[in-house]
Amino acid sequence: MRSLIMVLVIGFCFTVQAADKTSRLDFHIVHNEPLKAGRLVDTKEFPKLGYIATNPDLSIKHLKAASKAKATTALLTLHERDAKALAALTARCVGRRLLLTLNGRPLMAPTVREPIRAGQLAISTRDEKQMKQLLPVLRKLANER
Repeated sequence: MRSLIMVLVIGFCFTVQAADKTSRLDFHIVHNEPLKAGRLVDTKEFPKLGYIATNPDLSIKHLKAASKAKATTALLTLHERDAKALAALTARCVGRRLLLTLNGRPLMAPTVREPIRAGQLAISTRDEKQMKQLLPVLRKLANER
């Protein structure tokens, strides 16, 4: 069975910068204990989430596609290489949280229930305004308008 993550972005005001050559989606495995080369994630949106490594466990700089599935939901399709890397990463961290950031800004931190093998992610926002801010940046990562 193909898996698809659908989670809510924590309801907060968030501004995203326009995507450029350094824009990326980063995935960080969240740890309960401090890491030598890491930091604590403790923000208003993600209070006392846990520790993440300084370098992400997976970075994605280009999406195959980014589309609006519903008024407040975006569907991201990964390139095959990134889809395989995400499947391997999520297989290693079943039962743990995975923090997804866009250009360094936290988007979501779901608990991984099973490996994500479909190569697709759904991101839901609190409202349409947030989706209107988020979708153009995601589409630029997919080189779409």
